[in-house]
Amino acid sequence: MKVVLIGPPGAGKGTLANLLAQRDGFATFSTGDALRDEIKTGSELGQQIDELISNGFFVPNNLSALITKQAVERNSGDLILDGFPRNLEQVRLFEQFCVPDLVLYLETDKETIMKRLLSRRVCSKCSLTYNLLFADSRIEDICDNCGGNLIKRPDDDLIKINIRLEIYQTITLPIVTYYQQRQMLKTIDGRQSPEQIYNQVKNAVDSRRKLK
Repeated sequence: MKVVLIGPPGAGKGTLANLLAQRDGFATFSTGDALRDEIKTGSELGQQIDELISNGFFVPNNLSALITKQAVERNSGDLILDGFPRNLEQVRLFEQFCVPDLVLYLETDKETIMKRLLSRRVCSKCSLTYNLLFADSRIEDICDNCGGNLIKRPDDDLIKINIRLEIYQTITLPIVTYYQQRQMLKTIDGRQSPEQIYNQVKNAVDSRRKLK
């Protein structure tokens, strides 16, 4: 089963993907994490990606599609895709190599998004995500998983968050309508706690499995 997560920045897509991986055996792939890994290599491509992401913009559609295609080809079983597709052109590219079984839309208001993103911390080594509001590490600023330092992502400041939300409203939100019209979409209230979101998603996934 291939499941796509859609939602604004801070909707809880990464947290949900981790829960589905831990409890239900899904493999997970985050396009954003893959791009950030490329940045860490210090390559010319990584530097170009860094400049785009640091300023709140998206990378070229073809590049996002390529790394997502490689992830799909590596995972023949259950897979959660977070961060792709993000616009209608990426939907077209996606359909050339994969049609998702279910699209989950985490609908979230701006106030919740701001609180979550300004409280988000990411491990500098393994990229595991934490949140000071509801999912903090056991030791302050230290990753429970690998002991790496927890840092703020460079795009998690007020100005860049607002830029990302504007881009999301203009470019990404139309794909919600696209998948809704094809009866592939399940809307989830992203303002809920991670556990409440997971329970709704689990029911949606189980229901879709029965239809396959």
